[in-house]
Amino acid sequence: MGLSTVFGAQVPWPYGGKTRVVSVDLDLPSLKAKNLKAEDVVNAFAAQSLILPSGTTKIGPTEYDVSVNSQPRVIEELGDLPIRVVNGATIRVRDVANVRDGYQPQQNVVRQDGQRGALLTILKSGVASTLDVVASVKEAMPRIRAGLTPELEVKEFGDQSLFVRAAVDGVIHEGVIAASLTALMILLFLGSWRSTLIIALPAFVSTLCICIVFVPMFFLTGVARHLFVPLAEAVVFAMLASYVLSRTLIPTLVRLTTDNRIELRRVTLGRDLGAVVEITAGVETTDRLVLNPPDSITAGVEVRVVTPEKKP
Repeated sequence: MGLSTVFGAQVPWPYGGKTRVVSVDLDLPSLKAKNLKAEDVVNAFAAQSLILPSGTTKIGPTEYDVSVNSQPRVIEELGDLPIRVVNGATIRVRDVANVRDGYQPQQNVVRQDGQRGALLTILKSGVASTLDVVASVKEAMPRIRAGLTPELEVKEFGDQSLFVRAAVDGVIHEGVIAASLTALMILLFLGSWRSTLIIALPAFVSTLCICIVFVPMFFLTGVARHLFVPLAEAVVFAMLASYVLSRTLIPTLVRLTTDNRIELRRVTLGRDLGAVVEITAGVETTDRLVLNPPDSITAGVEVRVVTPEKKP
C-alpha cells in the first residue's frame, strides 16, 4: 500500500526518472497501401481496450472469479488488435504500425553526491494538516523500507513542516515575551504583585486569543474565499472572547485577590465640617475606611467588613 494509506498525502511523478510510455509508430506507406488512416488505428484501440464488468461462476461446490479478456496483457497482444476486414482478410495493428515499450524524453536529472537518484515529493491535500501528513509519512517509512531491496537507499531530503512548527513556536514565544514585559512594566510602576497578576493574566489570555488568528492557516484549501473567510471568523471570535474576558475575568480577580487587612496610610485632611472631615489626599475612592479604630489596631490585621444597617 505504501504512502497511499496516508491521509492527505499526494504523490506526484518522481524527478530524475523516465516515464514509461507504450508507443505505436505508424508505418505511413503501409497505411496508404491498405487505404487506411491514422484515425482508423486510434479507433481500433478505443474499441478493443475496454474495461468490462466481471463476475463469478459456481461450478459444483466451488465459486470462481471470472475475468473478461477485454484488455491486452502484454505488448505483443496490442499488435494483434484488428483494424478492418477487407475481402475476408483482417488487417491488424502490426501490419501498419510498430508497437514498442519505451519512455518519454527525460527532462530532469537528480544527483546526490555525484550519484544518480530519484526525488519523490510528497504534497498535502487541502483537507489535511501539514504537521499530521509529515508525521504520518515518517511513521509509515520504516514499514515501506522493510519491503524494499537492500540495495535501494532511501533518505529524507527536506521537511517543510519545520517552517510551520517554527511559525507556531515563534508566535507562542513572542506572546510569552510580550506578556512578561507587560507584567514587568506594571510591577515597576505599580509596585504591587496583586495588581500585576490582575492585569498580566488577562493580557496573557488575550494574547492566546490573538494567536487563534493563525490557526486557520493550517486549514487553507483554496483561493480567496477559503483564505479570507476563516481568518475573518477567527479575528471576530478572538475579539469577542477578549471582550468577554475583560468584562468578567478582571472583576473576578479583583474580588478574589482583595483582602480585608488593615493598611495604615498618611492622609491629608481638609476642612473640618463638624460631623464630617474632608480628606484631600492619601485615599482612593474605592478604599474602605475604618472609622473610630481601637488603639490596638495595627497594619496587617484582618477585620470583618459588614454592610451598615439602614436607618428607618
